[in-house]
Amino acid sequence: MNCTTCHVDKLEGDFYLDRARPRLRCKSCTRRVIRVAHWRSRGINVSWQEFETQYNLQGGLCGICQIKVKLDSEYKTDSAVLDHDHETMRFRGILCNNCNRALGLLSDNLVSLKAAVAYLQKDTN
Repeated sequence: MNCTTCHVDKLEGDFYLDRARPRLRCKSCTRRVIRVAHWRSRGINVSWQEFETQYNLQGGLCGICQIKVKLDSEYKTDSAVLDHDHETMRFRGILCNNCNRALGLLSDNLVSLKAAVAYLQKDTN
């Protein structure tokens, strides 16, 4: 089968089923379209090409912990995640899911982040 988006011949198992028939867009392209639509629905105007370019600039690594993240993963645990400024909605880079969640839990607050670092450092001496 040929995907109507990426125009690559793929196996039938590479397509989601729609009423017992494979869809025209492969799973990989479907996930990409859904991710971009999700970003745009939240006011983050980033294309898949911009996301992919940043991923390549970072060497496929999380911008904080430097672990390898996957550009197109079915699982959130190893997936490249778009990080953005919550006030300006500006795309900052790509993180792993854990680092993105950590920033979010600390509300992207530099004072809180510095306090967390100081807390961890006091126990290392």
